[in-house]
Amino acid sequence: MADYCGVATNQDAFQAACWISQFTLANLLPHIAMPQYFTALRVAFIRLMGGRPCPHAVLTGLALTYLHEAGWLNLSRLSVTEAAQCELLLQMAQGGDFPGLSVETWDALWEWTRGELARAECLEV
Repeated sequence: MADYCGVATNQDAFQAACWISQFTLANLLPHIAMPQYFTALRVAFIRLMGGRPCPHAVLTGLALTYLHEAGWLNLSRLSVTEAAQCELLLQMAQGGDFPGLSVETWDALWEWTRGELARAECLEV
């Protein structure tokens, strides 16, 4: 059992961790394996404990992983550039490097991702 209590040392990280927990409980079904999501979940909590990068970067990667693994993220409807960017974000969520984006860009990506969650009718908290 991993100890993620370090998340509580930063209010923004703590709020992101609460969102992640509520989202996971509301949207993942029992006995349905989602190995990429659970890897991204573990990586997200580790990164939130470290306080870097901004929480919206962590949330974006985790939510995109959920959408992708659940079959809701249709990369074929995106441009080649957008699909490549999504692939990079999916790799980031699995523990890869973070793209060097500004906080404003992460905020915009998070808003886009939330729109995708709404389109997939995920229970948003």
